[in-house]
Amino acid sequence: TATSFIPLGAVPLAISVKVTTAITSNKYITSIGTTADADAFCSGLANDKLEGLNTEVSCPYVPAVGTSFLLVDTAVRLTLNGTPAGGVVRISMTYIDGASIL
Repeated sequence: TATSFIPLGAVPLAISVKVTTAITSNKYITSIGTTADADAFCSGLANDKLEGLNTEVSCPYVPAVGTSFLLVDTAVRLTLNGTPAGGVVRISMTYIDGASIL
């Protein structure tokens, strides 16, 4: 979980995740979301989709409930099919800064 990755008032549009060091132990990312909505960006990611070096996905923000903007700093949650021994990802997000309208 990347703590406070999404700032207060942000209106997320999409997120991209790229594996920069392969995820080990035959584990892989199955969904990408927030602490409140585990698959707000991506769900149902299959084996090999986000596991090997340089694999990458980009997904739109589709919250299950609530508003499209976030009222508190929010963490990004990466869910895996188990606990890997290693691996590194790079996360980037496109969003509208809506803090000024709150």
